[in-house]
Amino acid sequence: MNIYITLLYKCSISSQIERFIVKSFLHGLCGFFCYYIKNYSENWGFIMLLEDAYRVFSKLKEIEGYLEKSSFLDRLEIVVLYLSDNIFWSKWLSTADDYESYLIKSLISIGQGPTVLSSVELLDDVDEKIQDLVSNLKELEKFYSTLGGVIGYHFNFLKLMGCQKDSEESSFQEPPMCDFTSDTALRRDYAARGLAVLPMLAEVYPIGGAGERLGLVDIATGEALPAAKLEFNGRNLLEGMVADLQAREYCYFREYGEQITVPIIMMTSQEKNNDSHIRQICSDNRWFGRPKDSFFFIKQPLTPIITASGEWALEGPLQLALKPGGHGVLWKLMKESGVLKALKDQGKTKLLVRQINNPLAGLDEGILALIGFGCHHNKKFGVASCQRIVGAAEGMLVLRRREGLIGISNIEYTDFIKSGLQDLPSEEGGRFSKYPSNTNILFLDIQSLEEAIKQEPFPGLLLNMKSNCLLYQGGDLIPVVGGRLESAMQNISDVMHDSGEGETSTFLTCNDRGRTISVTKKQYSGEGPIMETPEGCYYDLMNCMRGLFSVESLPKQRSTIEYIEKGPEFIFSYHPALGPDFGSISKKIRGLVFAENSELVLNVSEIEVEKLDLQGSMVVEAENITGSLSHYSRENIGSCVLKNVKVKNLGIERHPGIKYWTGNVIHYEKLSIKLHGNGRFYAEGVTFHGNENIEVSDGYIMTAVQQKGVVSYGLKKHLLD
Repeated sequence: MNIYITLLYKCSISSQIERFIVKSFLHGLCGFFCYYIKNYSENWGFIMLLEDAYRVFSKLKEIEGYLEKSSFLDRLEIVVLYLSDNIFWSKWLSTADDYESYLIKSLISIGQGPTVLSSVELLDDVDEKIQDLVSNLKELEKFYSTLGGVIGYHFNFLKLMGCQKDSEESSFQEPPMCDFTSDTALRRDYAARGLAVLPMLAEVYPIGGAGERLGLVDIATGEALPAAKLEFNGRNLLEGMVADLQAREYCYFREYGEQITVPIIMMTSQEKNNDSHIRQICSDNRWFGRPKDSFFFIKQPLTPIITASGEWALEGPLQLALKPGGHGVLWKLMKESGVLKALKDQGKTKLLVRQINNPLAGLDEGILALIGFGCHHNKKFGVASCQRIVGAAEGMLVLRRREGLIGISNIEYTDFIKSGLQDLPSEEGGRFSKYPSNTNILFLDIQSLEEAIKQEPFPGLLLNMKSNCLLYQGGDLIPVVGGRLESAMQNISDVMHDSGEGETSTFLTCNDRGRTISVTKKQYSGEGPIMETPEGCYYDLMNCMRGLFSVESLPKQRSTIEYIEKGPEFIFSYHPALGPDFGSISKKIRGLVFAENSELVLNVSEIEVEKLDLQGSMVVEAENITGSLSHYSRENIGSCVLKNVKVKNLGIERHPGIKYWTGNVIHYEKLSIKLHGNGRFYAEGVTFHGNENIEVSDGYIMTAVQQKGVVSYGLKKHLLD
């Protein structure tokens, strides 16, 4: 049964020639020789393990109890051979309990003994290392129990590695969409509906990813940092997401006179101390003025890295290389942790999902319109989509038909070939794909989600083969590239498909790409395209800001090359509570003219600007943007009125290498207006020159007037309305 596994085991792992001969011979017997000899490479070794992995996997599914499972593994030739040559593990297994014994034998049965279990005699802390290994295996066995545990995880990895084409017969069409790109009235209507149902909502943030390509490091300690700590536009990414949510809550408060607190569910992980860093951000921000019990934390499990030849990678002797297992595990975790039940007990029926690396998703009305459409039409699942750029590392959203079912489905860009999709433009020479972009902005109905989880706890299984890791070979740890089994959260829609030709329970909205998706996935190398980098995301953000003003009032737009060399042609940044929709912001800021290289930062919710000529930098900051830390208010906020005002100063320091996207810039000069408490500032017909700092105390109105070129200030107490 295990003849070719036995032969492979007897071959030296480091002898590629011997392995090639054995593989060629055995696959020739199986009828695969001609194909695989032609395509032989280092990524080909997994095929030799696949058949035995399947036999073991399928047999274990029929056996109940770990004692019986362990006894079955004892009879496998690969296990017998390994333990006959390894006295240490044979002795250890004789004293282990049934469960732990089964887990170690599971590794041996899938050919990982020579890699994972080697060099124990060199370790001083061998008992501690073994317990850590067993602990990791227990978590893997439990979480992936529906896939077959440790052996099932390995088998599914190999199966996907060998799968050249989707096993399910499907046909794909362009999906129907509710198009908001040009019909702004329709978008406003659904956004208003979305705002009205905000009390029914909870928000979910999958923020446990490794974010390896960003290369974030703590300067003081050298510690690798998670993506959530990336500083972008004046705040880290997590703070930005919560600010977007608070803006929507504050908008609801202004409209309906009721304060609501939308629960936040965060999926963290142990990768790069992600969970600890996330909790620290929340603590440092005093939980953003929200009840601590309105936050739910669930930990994303870490999963083994496996090389293209089917061997488990290590970080050291007995130390598995582990990475987060994809955001699709979110649904299973929410159900098993009791979070879904807790939300239902609070009367929550809908979910909004946002991922950490897409900071522009909260712009304008897109999110509220998605929620409004989903609730108004009683949908189960929806995605806020946009046009997809050909060649982008983004999935495609399609209308999928299979086995009499129809619905919206996500095809990851790594699976285009397997699914029979080509990454081609919708028209010859065009920039955009035929199919819209898969984004990480999702709407879900909780009841429908619970039913879907029962059918498919791991939606959209795929391989992520982008991890740098180590492989034990002949006593040495060799650098290799590997990957892990991942699950895509968007593909929960695959079990929400409908029968027939009628309207589907899944849907897409389509909005302007700049206000929907621009991600911070990787560090900019200093040359080449800036797409998917913080630099590229900030460039997209400033282009979106142009939509708030007339073309005549702005400097000429810079190309990406000019932007990298000189920085943005202007900077406009604001707290989301100023809107969050662009319509509201445009009503508050009228007649603003930016000189080239000027900067305007408005960390306020209430401001009236009418004719502002800006040449330099101006920062308006309210201590109370939406009220006190825990209570929204219309009165207890800082506010500002600027009419027919000019600002002239040297502005920000500009030179190559400045990371404008962080929001942390150095000023030669700026006009700074700080509003404490409910302080108010009023200026009309005034020109501010040079560096000036203005502070207004809580409970006061400060007025600036100009006579004969001299600016004077008046101060008086004000009564709350």
